[in-house]
Amino acid sequence: MALTGTQKRELALIVGLSLFTMVALVAGGCFDFTLSTRPVVFFDGSCGPRLWANGLQCQRDGKWDDRQSGWAIDAGGQGHILAKVELDPESRLTRFLAGGRADRNARFSVLAFGTADPRLRIRVAVSSDGHTFTPLANTLAVDGKKVYLTSLKDREDTLWVKLDIPGEGLSAATSPVILSRIQFMAAKAPLALPNLAIAALLILTPILAYYLRIGTEGKWALAYALAILCGLAVLVEAITKTWTQADNPIRWWELITDGEERDLYLFIPYLVLLGLLGWQQWAGARPVEASVSWGRFALAGLFVWGLGRRIVAFAHVLDQKLETDVVAYQDMARTLTAPYETAFREPLWIWITKGWLTVVGWEAPQIRALSLFFSLVVIGLAYKVFRDYTGRPIIGGLVAILLFMNPYLIRLSVRGFREEVYTAALLAVVYFALVPTPKMSLWSQAIGLALAGAAVQLLRFNSYVFLLLLLLVWVWKKANGRWGYVAVPVLFILAVSLPHVIHNYKVYGDPLYSINFHFTWFRNYEFVVKKGLFCEGCPTRDQYFMTPYAGPPISGFQYIFGLHNFREILSIMLEGYWKMFLTPSDWLEVQIGTRSLSGYTLYVLGLGLVLASRYREIVLLIVCTASFLPFLVTNNIEVRVGAYLVPFTTFLLAYGIWWTCGQVLRLGTVLAEACDRRDVSGKLDMMAVERRAPKAD
Repeated sequence: MALTGTQKRELALIVGLSLFTMVALVAGGCFDFTLSTRPVVFFDGSCGPRLWANGLQCQRDGKWDDRQSGWAIDAGGQGHILAKVELDPESRLTRFLAGGRADRNARFSVLAFGTADPRLRIRVAVSSDGHTFTPLANTLAVDGKKVYLTSLKDREDTLWVKLDIPGEGLSAATSPVILSRIQFMAAKAPLALPNLAIAALLILTPILAYYLRIGTEGKWALAYALAILCGLAVLVEAITKTWTQADNPIRWWELITDGEERDLYLFIPYLVLLGLLGWQQWAGARPVEASVSWGRFALAGLFVWGLGRRIVAFAHVLDQKLETDVVAYQDMARTLTAPYETAFREPLWIWITKGWLTVVGWEAPQIRALSLFFSLVVIGLAYKVFRDYTGRPIIGGLVAILLFMNPYLIRLSVRGFREEVYTAALLAVVYFALVPTPKMSLWSQAIGLALAGAAVQLLRFNSYVFLLLLLLVWVWKKANGRWGYVAVPVLFILAVSLPHVIHNYKVYGDPLYSINFHFTWFRNYEFVVKKGLFCEGCPTRDQYFMTPYAGPPISGFQYIFGLHNFREILSIMLEGYWKMFLTPSDWLEVQIGTRSLSGYTLYVLGLGLVLASRYREIVLLIVCTASFLPFLVTNNIEVRVGAYLVPFTTFLLAYGIWWTCGQVLRLGTVLAEACDRRDVSGKLDMMAVERRAPKAD
């Protein structure tokens, strides 16, 4: 809907005031959400000879005796224990997001467990340099109770702790002192991070209110929007007053465990206004082109909500260590000297990781932020693919909504894996291969397929299995059999893949080692652990538990077709498809984001409807891109491996929801028309009765 000059100026005023209000409230901490306390165990060991073999930074002097139950000092003996406690510094990204609040002190405690005379007290002293120690007023008993040490100041990251067993204290003891366990802990100050995505509602909601008002009478639209802004500001202030304050270090041990989130209160006004705007359009009170505004506001709200959920998930893992696979990719990226010197790993994710971390720093939160960014790219691409594929923006919007709401995808988005960028590349291939693009030339499509296909192949080298099929579909469906065009993506994909194949062959003697490496583990797990059987090349159980990749290497073809007969392959594949796509399970919950009966019913309905429609090729696409993944499902692999299929299975659920809502609306229309006909019929009957009635003289 076109705005007049006056309305544009009023809208600019609303945006300016909303932005000022948002910045002021963010600066005041009103959009902070306090994360859980972060207890860190720096030293926790059972006292015995093995403790020193572990290389822990702890020393002991005096008349200690190693016993089965721990370290012992006989009556009259004297000794001390010196431990170096190191606090990991916050990453630069954490410091930036927390606005310096990550530097607050950490509160330490020491606990000792064992047996001793109740009168015994261990003296505790602390030092920041390991030389000059300051004794504490509190002494330590051997009963597992905390003794609080000092607090480290900003940016200090080392503390030395000395525990003294006084000989004079033992002379009166009736039994020796035995220390069975010592533990040093710290509660780092809870982080309070601003959720800027939710704060953006302070701008979106007044704009939405303004559009809602000018769509009806148009009077007092500016005052209406500013009143909404004031109401939101008051609501935010009121919510902030109820938050738990985390300023007292004593409370860092008992504070909340999952953090505090209040964004739902701000979404309720936005959803109410969005519903009113939609009602105006559907009731005919607004012109048809107003649906564009409604769709944009809906997508904006969806984006804010989804990003807000991911920011919360990201914040909760800021202090956690990266998983083993992510660390391996990070280490390869750090030491990368030649583009294809990436061991047996596919190179593209390592290239992306190196480029990103070289700029922003080699710390865990930065790699998590990268995967979070690509998770948003996936949702945007999924919306575009299914909107253009079906010609119905509402279906694309439903797919985006469901992807935003998928709990597993929210958690996965902050783990730092390559799954998001792989899914994005696959969606790009599907867009060029299947989605109608009448305004795009064949050369442009071929170049797009070449780039997207190369990305898919260099992220997972086994992707060639379905890439060739998608290229054939593109030539047949969109290029009208002009085979010359397919040479562009095929030759480009071969050109960028060949160096990796050569590297694998030179280093490992197998050009497809990036793929086949994993099948050694699958063979060993299936036959040694799962079935307990012997097979050719299988290691013993002892060898397997030393390294799960024990035994001679095996290719994927040899594993599937050499160690299984046709009946076994068929049975395992059917079981895998059943678990992944057809029955409520952990796998299907990841694929559609829910395990509820209603969600499962709508998904099955959508699957049937898509199979009966012109979109049935999406089901075939799922089968092709899944490849032999269903065969491996029975080997207890992580569900993350199948995350790239989620946008396509989500489309089946979205289609079921769209069809069901359409039937409900159609039924409502039929009932309304029936009621109208009944009213008209009743009025006609009344008129007939009145005509037959005798007139009064």
